[in-house]
Amino acid sequence: MTQPTALFLADILEDAGKPADIAEKCATELRRLHEAHDWQYRMAGERLRRVEKLERQRDALLEALRPFVTIGIGFDMEDVRKARAAIKKAEENT
Repeated sequence: MTQPTALFLADILEDAGKPADIAEKCATELRRLHEAHDWQYRMAGERLRRVEKLERQRDALLEALRPFVTIGIGFDMEDVRKARAAIKKAEENT
């Protein structure tokens, strides 16, 4: 059952009115299920956005550290400043 269908059925149950208490209980439950599903959908989207942000930050950090891996021990403070700047830029862009 799709969410619009659940809301449509809730409206029908409220309009049916006989027996009123059963129709109201059913309509309330359908609306509660709709809200719960909507909340879960939003939370899943938020988790996905956080994971994507962490992946972008990881990729930027790896890219910033690439010179150190290829150069080995022979790096200077300018390399460190460049790496820090690249990391800061990546964090600002995510």
